[in-house]
Amino acid sequence: MWSACRWQTYHILRASFIDLKAAGINSPADLISFPWDNPDEETGSGNMPTDEEIAQMQAEMREFNKRINKQGK
Repeated sequence: MWSACRWQTYHILRASFIDLKAAGINSPADLISFPWDNPDEETGSGNMPTDEEIAQMQAEMREFNKRINKQGK
């Protein structure tokens, strides 16, 4: 899904009056790179978080948001 959003954004920008080539943007990957773009590199898919790590990070974010929401009330 993220790759599709990047592709769509690139083509929307190409249709605008923005000079992408002058900004050094020649492909969708120039907008933002994802770890799965280069699986052989250090930041590639070998370093993607496990399902357990993802669940832990999501729990931490939920807890953080609960604390922030309580402070704002």
